[in-house]
Amino acid sequence: MTEDLIDRLSTADGIRVRSRGVVARFLRAEVDPRDIGRDLDVQVVVDGTLRRTPTGVRLSLRVISVADGVQIWHKRFERRPEDMLDLSDEAAAAIATALAVEIEATERAVTSAEAVELYLRARALYFRFFADMGTEAMRLFERARALAPDDPRILAGYAMTAARRWAQDPSQAESAREAAAAAVARAENLPESHVASAVIRYHDRRIPDAVRSLKRALSLARTNAEAHDLLGRILSETRLLAESRSHLEAALLSEPTTQLARLMLARVHMLQGDWDKAYSFIGNTVSLDPAALPGLARYCLWRRDDTRARALLSRIDEQNPDLKHRLRITRMMLEAVSLRRPPWAEVDAEGLAEMNPRFVTFAFQVMTEIAVYCDDPDRALSFLDRADLMGLFDLAWMDACPLLTPLRSAPRFQSIRAHVEARAAAVEAAYLEPIETVTGPTPPRRLDISSP
Repeated sequence: MTEDLIDRLSTADGIRVRSRGVVARFLRAEVDPRDIGRDLDVQVVVDGTLRRTPTGVRLSLRVISVADGVQIWHKRFERRPEDMLDLSDEAAAAIATALAVEIEATERAVTSAEAVELYLRARALYFRFFADMGTEAMRLFERARALAPDDPRILAGYAMTAARRWAQDPSQAESAREAAAAAVARAENLPESHVASAVIRYHDRRIPDAVRSLKRALSLARTNAEAHDLLGRILSETRLLAESRSHLEAALLSEPTTQLARLMLARVHMLQGDWDKAYSFIGNTVSLDPAALPGLARYCLWRRDDTRARALLSRIDEQNPDLKHRLRITRMMLEAVSLRRPPWAEVDAEGLAEMNPRFVTFAFQVMTEIAVYCDDPDRALSFLDRADLMGLFDLAWMDACPLLTPLRSAPRFQSIRAHVEARAAAVEAAYLEPIETVTGPTPPRRLDISSP
């Protein structure tokens, strides 16, 4: 409910709303609203409670002035469980009216109480995706979708989970595309619909189109963690590294558990040569998430840190079928660094054909790095060629990865770089387009990433 209210209120012109990550530390805490307001540097605080009742749910909301602690507005909502998703819209509209601002109305399909419950459980699991690669979240989204096939939020959640699972299971691709298209068709003004569409376009290597969808999502919900995360990850492969960091940091502010944003911030700092800062991000994820190991393995490869690589090898458990490709790539990097053992015999294994195209591109980038590390520039350029054929647009990596220095004077490298630069320029152009060019009925507004 907190996240939904923040997303809805952030669409209102005339107010700035602090993100979920910023306010999270105050949830369930007995703190004076005036102290919270001064800490967050805001003028009013929205406080409230959400409880189950014998017939549904009760939401009580208060708007409190930070200046003097006076309650300036209060309202109580009694609703049935199946109306939970509509409740946040209704509550946000009431708060906006109390603050004399306007927000856009949204339309939602009628959804059963059981479907709402399944959706909320699936969404919570989605943000802990790498615990089981979304297997349980997908199961719950499928059950919710069977009960409410036209609900755009359920469709969007299903599509985003399927798209993430696509990295390990190509059979998810078509169902992810279908669900994302249906979500956008049914709810043009729902940010999750556009995020789902962006995820699909990203995995389909339609990167400029993915950027446009993400800008559309952020015009509807300025604090949407998923949109900031993916946009930051995309921009980290271009010359817009400052903008990338802003979006990734915004994603973590809105949703501190967004592990991919943390890993990509580490990579941005690695590209900028700030190794201590990079490790501060990666080191915090490894103990929580085995899927974070490729990021730390890459740190070891770029830093030529054989001591840390040897220590990490003992942590690789390739028995987890959901993580097999990520952990295989991780082991290749760590063995190259710690054992000086190039894994060429495994490169053309049929496992690559099972992976998402974006992950295959990443795999060829890693193999390029390993080949350079093992003093095999011809093989490195061959892998780089294959990444180029997959649609590589990672200009930041080509220009700043320290391992690629021996290749940069080669004519073949320069030829590939020209292709990559053209793709990166198209992504940058999509990001820098005036927001007015983004399609959709919502009145255009400036994309603001300067603060939460």
